[in-house]
Amino acid sequence: MALEIQSAQVQPGTFCSFTFSNTVCQHVCGIAGFWLDYGTGDYYQVTEVSVSLDNQAQNGECVTLTANGKLWDSAGKGKNLNPGSSWINVVVVAWTGTANSQLQLTNCTDAIDNNGTSSAISLPSSNMPILHALVSGFDLLYDGAYDVRAWNVGVGVVQNGNTCTITGNVGMNDNSTSTGFNGNVHGGIIGSSNSSPGFEVQTFGNLTNDNSPQTLTFKQNLFSCVALLTSFGAQFSGSDAHQIYWLAASVGATVQNGNQVAVSGYGRMQGSNNDWDDGNPSNSYASGLVIGIYE
Repeated sequence: MALEIQSAQVQPGTFCSFTFSNTVCQHVCGIAGFWLDYGTGDYYQVTEVSVSLDNQAQNGECVTLTANGKLWDSAGKGKNLNPGSSWINVVVVAWTGTANSQLQLTNCTDAIDNNGTSSAISLPSSNMPILHALVSGFDLLYDGAYDVRAWNVGVGVVQNGNTCTITGNVGMNDNSTSTGFNGNVHGGIIGSSNSSPGFEVQTFGNLTNDNSPQTLTFKQNLFSCVALLTSFGAQFSGSDAHQIYWLAASVGATVQNGNQVAVSGYGRMQGSNNDWDDGNPSNSYASGLVIGIYE
């Protein structure tokens, strides 16, 4: 029995099949990053931005899903993203072989509203030394086509005895009080009632494209690791709002020196007049978690 990780960077609309070394007992799907691009070298207003991991299924040694993304302007020509210049980095974390009753890897099917919570998720114990939420999708929707000033997505987890709920926060605005917004986020859980399950989870926050990589030190040397998004967003400077070329968020992790991991990340967007996000870690950022599998 073992924890296994597989990932793939794919175009939106791609069917993904991940084959593990043994029968999958539990799994959770998440995203390490995405880049959504109109792909025309031009900019447009935005009606909807989304990433989703749809039709998830587990069968024997395989986990399958379809990675979908949307960057849509309902005005004018109804412009959508260009799949060829867009990507989604999909991650599947699976426990394989013999079942592990001390572990919980699962995705919640609920669409969690801003400041909302998911339905209760069962846990193997009320004592969970490892318990984290991760983003597995989101949908940001205006009530029309507008410019963008800022957007954000995030999840958290709240434990209540032998259950937990995933909390969500989402937003998108053009600095206008008249703009209607509706959004939600999807999430997953990685948890263990065993404090030494053969892997470790550490979190990091507010990385930007201009930051130096952050170093995490694990308790033991690692065989492999993966980073997953837990919150991210981007904002233009001041009160500026713009039409959009592209928007993106990503995190990455690399094992260095046995038990050390270098993590990097960003939340970014480029708008009309060649304006970029402000680069302020409080506004334009990516936060995440790293799962490190021991040697």
